[in-house]
Amino acid sequence: MKINELSKIQPSKTVIPAWSKKLTQGYREGNESAVEIATKLDFISKVCTEAKKELSEAVIKEIEAGDKTKNGYSLKVTESGVKYDFSKCNDPELKGLEAELSELSKKIETRQKFLKALPWGGTTIVDENTGEVTKIYPPAKKSTTVPQFTLQK
Repeated sequence: MKINELSKIQPSKTVIPAWSKKLTQGYREGNESAVEIATKLDFISKVCTEAKKELSEAVIKEIEAGDKTKNGYSLKVTESGVKYDFSKCNDPELKGLEAELSELSKKIETRQKFLKALPWGGTTIVDENTGEVTKIYPPAKKSTTVPQFTLQK
């Protein structure tokens, strides 16, 4: 795919799979490795993210000035990622609850570290209060294998 072909794109949900196939065509034809294409796509993604950040303020102004549709997109300005700062509320009940949560979080973290260190076959524990015997096991591990790209220069 040539870079000048990008200007011919008519954005639409239905053409996304076709453009995806076009971008990976070199791999399917044996002209480029999957890693070569994937690293280029990662680079393009980073460039696009940076360009969108650079344009963000101007885009908001244009949308607010009346641009409600463009290239098949519906456009609007919305609030995103609203966060609240409770530090100045001076609420003693909230402070107490946060302290309890902090203490519980530390206890949970300590217990999780203990459970991670258990042998694969588990171990038997005895509840000192009730005398109940329980066999406990380490947590199951889950992971996903993904490629990681780090641009060196």
